[in-house]
This record gives sequence, C-alpha cells and structure tokens, in this order.
Amino acid sequence: GVQFIYLDFRSEVVSVILLITIGMIWVAMIALSAAKEFQRIARSFMYGAIVSVVSAYYLGLYLGIFGLLTGFTAGMVLLATLLSVQIFNEFPYRHKLEFYFLSYFKQFPELAFIATLFNVGVWADKFVFWSSTVTRDHIHGWLYASYTYDVPVFLAYLFIIPSLAMFTIRIETSFYVAYKKYYLAILNNHPFFSLEERRKNIIEVLKLSLGRMIAFQGTITIVGIIAAPAIYEWLGMAAIN
Repeated sequence: GVQFIYLDFRSEVVSVILLITIGMIWVAMIALSAAKEFQRIARSFMYGAIVSVVSAYYLGLYLGIFGLLTGFTAGMVLLATLLSVQIFNEFPYRHKLEFYFLSYFKQFPELAFIATLFNVGVWADKFVFWSSTVTRDHIHGWLYASYTYDVPVFLAYLFIIPSLAMFTIRIETSFYVAYKKYYLAILNNHPFFSLEERRKNIIEVLKLSLGRMIAFQGTITIVGIIAAPAIYEWLGMAAIN
C-alpha cells in the first residue's frame, strides 16, 4: 500500500512553507522574465543559494533533518522575498486581490494545453525511473530517488549552464539590437528593401548565435563524456555498462 512520510509537526510546518515558497519563486520568475533585470535576478539566486547551503549545513549538524529542511527553506524564503521586491519595484500594482488572469485560460486554451503537455514530458521520465523497482532507491515512506538517473541528469544540467548563459547574452545583445532596428524600420515606414535587409540580419545573427552555442556546448559535452568516469569515481558511483 501507499506509505506516507511521517514528520513531526515542526517539520510539517516548514515543509508547507517550502512548498508555498517554491511556488512563489516560479511565479515571480515568470513575471520577472519581462523585466530584463538579469543581474539582479542572478544576485537574488546567489544570495538565496548561499543562505540555503550555509544554513542547512550548520543547522543540520545540530538539528538533523529538521535543521537541513529549515536551513534550505530559509534561503528559499530569502530568494522569494528578493524576487517579490523586484516585482513591486518594476511593475505597478493595486492593493486588492484580483483573479482576472483566469480569463486568459479561456482566451488561449491551446497555450495551457501545450504547457501542460510540456511539463508532463519534462517529468514523465523522472517518474518512470522513480517508480521502477529496477532503478529506484527507497528514501522514506513513498519518497523515492534514482541515483542511476538523478545524478547524471543533474550533471547534464550543470554542463549546459554555460551554453545557456552565452545564448541568453547573445539574444539580449546582438539579436535584440537587430530586432530593434527591424521594428523601428517598420514604425518609421522604411522601404521594403530596407525591411528585408534588416530581416535577413536578424536571421544571420540568430544563426551565428546558434552556431556558436552548438560549437561551445559540443566542446563542453565532449569534455564531460571524457571526464565522466573520473566524476563518477569521485562521487563514489559505478558506471553502468
């Protein structure tokens, strides 16, 4: 049968706070993606991560699992607070609770459907590995992990961060400049040949950015594949043949 994770009351309270906080962080990131304040967002995540790691480490030494959970939650609460402050500084708001955003589900049902399928696709493989008796590792109650899957995927995420950062910078610099010129040309009623020239420039910039990202990520991937046995050995894991 289904086994639940039994925690003491204080851990249950902290778990609920963590769940709510993570939800706030996701919503805040959606709003801040339009603000273009990437340095402030990065600093907020850095401060939150530092507080989470340091607090979880030291509290965990004295309070065990509850200390680990509380320390990590403290960093996430700090992150959510910093992101919320940025939202209030960037966007106008009214002092009342509104639910007008629900109307967008009726206006754009296809987007809600696509987003749902996207997230199902992102998480489906994880649930397969966590639920399979061959690959899962029991943690506690109904909580499972899969070291043969989770660790390689986590390392893969780490290896693509440099390429994502480079691509984002390119999009926010050279691509944005080319797009802005094209948009201003439309507003200023430039002739068609000028619009076509700037449109081609946008495509060239995008192709150049994608090409550099592929070359950069390809190099990182090759290095990662070569270094994988050493990384696994350092982590105390055995490679799967």
